[in-house]
Amino acid sequence: MVGIRTEAEMLARCLEIGALSVSDAVAWADGVIERDEHPDPSICEIAMSGRKYEPDVVAALREVPGTFDEAEVRRKVLCLLSDGLQRDRRRADRVAQSLYQLALAGEIDGEPLCQIAWWASDGLDLADAGVIQHTREQVVDELVAALQNAAAVQDSDRRCPSSDHDK
Repeated sequence: MVGIRTEAEMLARCLEIGALSVSDAVAWADGVIERDEHPDPSICEIAMSGRKYEPDVVAALREVPGTFDEAEVRRKVLCLLSDGLQRDRRRADRVAQSLYQLALAGEIDGEPLCQIAWWASDGLDLADAGVIQHTREQVVDELVAALQNAAAVQDSDRRCPSSDHDK
């Protein structure tokens, strides 16, 4: 199972790129409080952050004690983006923008995903305008495939969860 600090860091990064909202972080903290007999006070602070600004919630998430697994955080962010796009293909523009933000921050490993990150947003716009041969659906298909491939790992216990963010 992924540690609470790793989950908190994943949520913080997703908030930073706009892939999740403050309400998602609050729901996660509520879930941790329900599961854990004695949650850390930082988790309680996040659970009461529904009316706070995103940067404040990001800071609170980073106050959760412990260490996080960087590779797991990156994988879970990609899983979340992939899962969200598969559930609602209308989110393609937001996912493409989030992926671009990750590329700018140097948070993407692997050439195929980097290439998609740099052009997906423009590719969607150009497909919508009929300027390129690809349709919007084809661009979204490529985006989904790249996200799935990047997030896939050999260990079957670490595959992308089918839920929102593996609460």
